[in-house]
Amino acid sequence: MNLKKYFACISIVLLLAMLLAGCGKPVESTQPEEPAKTALYTAGTYEASALGNNGDIIVSVTFSDDMIEKVEVTKHQETSGIADPALERIPQAIVDNQSLAIDAVSGATMTSKGILEAVEKAVVQANGDVAKLKEKVTANVSHEKIEKTFDVIVVGGGGAGISAASAAAQNGASVVIVEKTAALGGNTIASGFAWNAVDPEIQSQIETKPGQIDMLKSFLDYDEKDFGKYADTLRTLKAQINEYLAGDTSKMFDSEEFHMIQTYLGGKRQDKEGNWIEGDFDLINTLIHRSLDTFKWAKSLGGKFSDVLTSPVGSMWLRGHNPEDKKQIFDALSDFVLKQSDKNEIMLETRAEELLVENGKVVGIKATKVDGTEVVLHANKGVILTTGGYGANAKLAAEYNKYWPSIPLDMKTTNVATATGDGIIMARAVGANLVGMEFIQLMPTANEKI
Repeated sequence: MNLKKYFACISIVLLLAMLLAGCGKPVESTQPEEPAKTALYTAGTYEASALGNNGDIIVSVTFSDDMIEKVEVTKHQETSGIADPALERIPQAIVDNQSLAIDAVSGATMTSKGILEAVEKAVVQANGDVAKLKEKVTANVSHEKIEKTFDVIVVGGGGAGISAASAAAQNGASVVIVEKTAALGGNTIASGFAWNAVDPEIQSQIETKPGQIDMLKSFLDYDEKDFGKYADTLRTLKAQINEYLAGDTSKMFDSEEFHMIQTYLGGKRQDKEGNWIEGDFDLINTLIHRSLDTFKWAKSLGGKFSDVLTSPVGSMWLRGHNPEDKKQIFDALSDFVLKQSDKNEIMLETRAEELLVENGKVVGIKATKVDGTEVVLHANKGVILTTGGYGANAKLAAEYNKYWPSIPLDMKTTNVATATGDGIIMARAVGANLVGMEFIQLMPTANEKI
């Protein structure tokens, strides 16, 4: 056979063999097949609700197959200012962490829980794994200790605290507000926030209300000898009332002396052992005679108030000045504090725990942030405690009780839940002299709309 023909035949056979091999059964892959992906949720938007602090909180939650895409609080009755941090942060934290294991916001615990419970119900509707979402993932994070010095430290960010800080800042002091919750306001913002002040400019334009004349006449029957340090005040008030009754009574009467006597009578009470307690004359005198000036001062710093006077629950006359927006007052005054100096600071979610004492003088505080960070603050000029009362601390109320028949451990109160007497406890620990501790108010004047 010709050699060329031989190699040509071999080439053709090999080619046919390769073609036939290509048409045969494919070789199986040794790589494992990827399993079909299972959806974590039934995609869609679901609505659910749960009880918050003041009523139901309604949420709208949007899911994709594998993510919580959006959480939105669509309706609620929570207190503006106090609940705002929870309403803003909890929904975003759920989305950011794809988790229901979110810590409650300090000072808005019930609001936080309400949002989380409502979202949990939405997860159930979307066929999600609630137990998996509630698994807490903890990370070991070290926090460097914070140590700073200010002229004035204000502990507590309610009405008294923001006022004290504003006054200190206005007088050139460096100041820090230390507040354990996530927002300023405290009981002041939770209450009706009616600022009682005798205001002749407004009151002289108001028609006399039914019953006011008879009430004024009743004060003429009081005997000065029963009023102790307030005797001269009552004597002056009687002269004012007689002068008013002898003239035009079409417009309402008021005076600072009238406000003082009403405050004295409203606060005077007897404990279970028969002991009487009454408001300190000098303190009440300062409170009443400085109230209008302080009110105007708060307005000068940016606080906005209505010109319509009210008589809120618990008050005795028409002299309540109400803010247009309670949260706005705190926003305005906190902005004022921070603008006075770049050294000034507001530390939220920072719980003061101990007063630092040197040579019998309080010179600072120890505190802890919500994330565990240790805080030590030193004061050049003073520490002001404005943490409020202990109306939400049943144990402390029972300890001091000499007025109420009994204090149950499940005591109810309309005070904010954080009114636990922190400042009182710290002051007591360093030997502060406390008086009148048995007389507390379990229901601050409240606004039914909040």
